[in-house]
Amino acid sequence: MTVAKNAYKIAHRKVAHMRGIASSQRCIYCRRHAAQWALNHSRATKVTDGHLVWSEAPDDYDPLCVACHRIYDQAFAKDGQDALEDVDRRLRDKGLARCLLEFTARTARWR
Repeated sequence: MTVAKNAYKIAHRKVAHMRGIASSQRCIYCRRHAAQWALNHSRATKVTDGHLVWSEAPDDYDPLCVACHRIYDQAFAKDGQDALEDVDRRLRDKGLARCLLEFTARTARWR
């Protein structure tokens, strides 16, 4: 295992140790159960080996579900830092719409 890959894994273990497992949290965007800790590229102090990107600070990670994490990382990979504000807004809008639909479905049962 390369030094960078080992540091990447240690950083993720540190997040889980200090903040708990991601699945015990809600996704910050859609409010479904999170599955993974995702590096918040907008605020993180990043370390990279040219391929892997991580942070040594546990607070630089957010709990995300698999779908939101994939969308976030793909936008960053495609367009870099410039894409993050837009994808953050779109994911939050998607999450609010999902919450509204779920709330509407729950309250319809009360009638």
